[in-house]
Amino acid sequence: MINAPYTFTTIWAMVKPWLDPSTAKKIKIIGSNYLDVLKKDIDVDQIPVEYGGTRPNFPWTVPDNIEK
Repeated sequence: MINAPYTFTTIWAMVKPWLDPSTAKKIKIIGSNYLDVLKKDIDVDQIPVEYGGTRPNFPWTVPDNIEK
């Protein structure tokens, strides 16, 4: 989750120790300084422009196999 509000990151910090470590490491809660974190795992040309990347016209659609 990117651009998470401070309250959410605080709650996550309290909940995370209760989770199995293998589950907790799969979840990333990132505040407003998310671009550098995204760039570690995603090429900048695949990050939509509105999130600081260079990919224009990102297809924000729900796949056909998911019920709306």
